[in-house]
Amino acid sequence: MCTSPSTSPKTGRFRLINDRPGTELKALLARLGIRAEGGCPCNDRATQMDRLGADWCAANVETIVGWLEEEARRRGLPFVRLAARILVRKAINNAQRRAKMALADISSRSTIPQITSYSK
Repeated sequence: MCTSPSTSPKTGRFRLINDRPGTELKALLARLGIRAEGGCPCNDRATQMDRLGADWCAANVETIVGWLEEEARRRGLPFVRLAARILVRKAINNAQRRAKMALADISSRSTIPQITSYSK
């Protein structure tokens, strides 16, 4: 199984390496034409989200939305809190879906030798 050495802060269980909500949020924002700029904390926050995982992000949606609002104000961009909340939840769902797909792929490629006969 492909797990990180750290555990999820919310569940205490190992979490999948492929669980990357920060990376997913960056991708969604890039599709809207919003990218990290020099001097912004965007990449650090995306890395923090990836490190803490989807469970933490789901429990802290409002914190992440606050980060987005702070950066939108700094850039002079319009901000709609509901839209940001939906975008964050979409990023979390995408990360969870990709992690499940990766796990299913790993599981389908794993083979466990079967003993067909036993001789003494």
